Amino acid sequence: MQPNIWFNICALFVLIALIGLHYIKFNAPFKKYYIFLVMAWLSLVSTVASLCNNILPGHAPLWVLRLSNVTYFVSHGLLLPALLLYVHSLTDHNLADWKRLIPWLIPSTFSMLLILTSWYSDSLFWLDEGGSYHRGSMMWLLYLVTVFNYIGILVRLVRSWHLIPRQEATSIVVFLAISLGAVLIQLFFPWLLVENFASALCIMMFQLTVQNPELILDGSTGMLNKQGFSNLLLPMFDQRQSFQVGFLMVDNYHELEKVYGYSRLESRINVLANFLKQHPGIVFARLDSRLFCFLPENKQSTQAWTNLLQNLDEETLISHLHKRRIGVRMQLKTGTVNCPQDVESFNALMNLFDMAARVPMAKGQDAFRLSSVDVMKLRRRKLIEEQVRSAVKDNSLSMVYQPIYDIKARRFCSAEALMRMYTEKTGAVSPGEFISIAEDNGAILKLTRFAVESVCGFLNRTDPNRLGLDWVNINLSAVDCDQGDLSARLLEIIHSNGVEPGMISAEVTESAFTSMPDSVLSNLTDLSQAGVTIMLDDYGTGYSNLNRVCSMPLDVVKLDKSLVDNVCTSEPARIVMENTISMMKRLNKKVLVEGVETKEQADYLIGQGVDYIQGYYYARPMDEAHLEELFRSQLTPVG
Repeated sequence: MQPNIWFNICALFVLIALIGLHYIKFNAPFKKYYIFLVMAWLSLVSTVASLCNNILPGHAPLWVLRLSNVTYFVSHGLLLPALLLYVHSLTDHNLADWKRLIPWLIPSTFSMLLILTSWYSDSLFWLDEGGSYHRGSMMWLLYLVTVFNYIGILVRLVRSWHLIPRQEATSIVVFLAISLGAVLIQLFFPWLLVENFASALCIMMFQLTVQNPELILDGSTGMLNKQGFSNLLLPMFDQRQSFQVGFLMVDNYHELEKVYGYSRLESRINVLANFLKQHPGIVFARLDSRLFCFLPENKQSTQAWTNLLQNLDEETLISHLHKRRIGVRMQLKTGTVNCPQDVESFNALMNLFDMAARVPMAKGQDAFRLSSVDVMKLRRRKLIEEQVRSAVKDNSLSMVYQPIYDIKARRFCSAEALMRMYTEKTGAVSPGEFISIAEDNGAILKLTRFAVESVCGFLNRTDPNRLGLDWVNINLSAVDCDQGDLSARLLEIIHSNGVEPGMISAEVTESAFTSMPDSVLSNLTDLSQAGVTIMLDDYGTGYSNLNRVCSMPLDVVKLDKSLVDNVCTSEPARIVMENTISMMKRLNKKVLVEGVETKEQADYLIGQGVDYIQGYYYARPMDEAHLEELFRSQLTPVG
């Protein structure tokens, strides 16, 4: 019976269209996309060879027919091993563990050798003088290998069933069912050439379901999106590979969107994206509206990577945009991240990008490159942020106390409670680092509670009245002061620990008044009326407002170290200091000066009539035991 070649003709058109679409639109830098393309090409070659086998007999030399038959069997025989690799790539994106598939690929290797030797042995097929095809005595071995391949694919599929999305797993099962049905049909009805048509239908189904590039590609630029970039990097992180990720951030995207609108701005963003894509050998991704990322395709892309980084300097990049007449002043931020040295996971990488977005750019600056030092600082900040959140629970906080000297009484009268942080991952962290981070992420409320409870515990463990310890200062942040229930919470802790409110002094800075001045004033008034001493911290640092000082229920004003540094060498500094002290005295406020480090500074301030002095000249911060020892030493009569 005459073979029906129309199935092959239909398959030919379907496969040509699918391969064309893949190159135009559906391509992505993942192994499964490469394997899919190989499967499509194998099916196309198999289809063309099958057409030649059925059209050329009687019109072509015998060797041409032999070649087309061998080509058909090779391409058709490699399709199922390729499908096995495809299934494996769904869970092992980079095929790093491909060696475990070797036992399953050995039979296919044997069948390839059998096919190639059949040119001479006629074991699988033979051609008569007219070029007509006949099955050989060993053909059953090819069917056996085919069954073995089906079993291998099913085994791999079952083992990875919980890791493969249901849509992809279902498509593979349907692929196997359709192709197996086609094999059986063509086995019993050789004139119905349906195998290649079935393969083409299955590949088309894969294109529409499993491949689904819309899930991993950015619709505007055609680059990988966040999901696609994540899929690319996760195996590299898992295998602890060393690689670099670069990024380019349109820092003012959201401001520009308000001015120009989404469509106009996106058209200009595409110019930027096209500039990036001019660099071959690099994989690009657009993770969100303003963030582009990129990395080398392979180890051979070193020069391409170097060229791209050179072209991302401010002059080249901004010049390119200006030449395209982009009348939008984009503020661009670039940098590189070493993985896994700087970040150890995709989530950590995304967190680092979020933090990079917060790094301020100079006014009027068009481009700014983050150095490796900046990246390390961001990484450390993120690490500290994670440690701060669990600092109280992890017992990584402690309190030290810096004594305060009373000039008139000629003794130490009080101390400022200072928080310290130490973790195994970060070592000792300065308050300048972790306090500001705790204010940003809200953990400062827990830290303040820890400080108040620690001070109350210290006061309960000693006898402050017998020691001559009049009070202990506790610092309150601007975030603390913004809380409407601040006074209630602090007084509840103080009372529950059996401590007199007069033993506590609350230090606040003027910056606390910037967001909710009425709430802050109400809290401080409540604390003052309950007996807590209220102290204004860091006076003279730039926030100073005399009207505000007059309106606050202040007992003590603490002058910042910056006012003290030059009083012994600068006449203008002495004028500022003397007038400040005189003014506070006339406002009936006591004056405490911090940061005193020399005898000359101390003598000068004593001469100006300040009430209290705090600084390294008198005493450094110390733990509870040494503070108690210091105060006990003052009780010893001078003989």
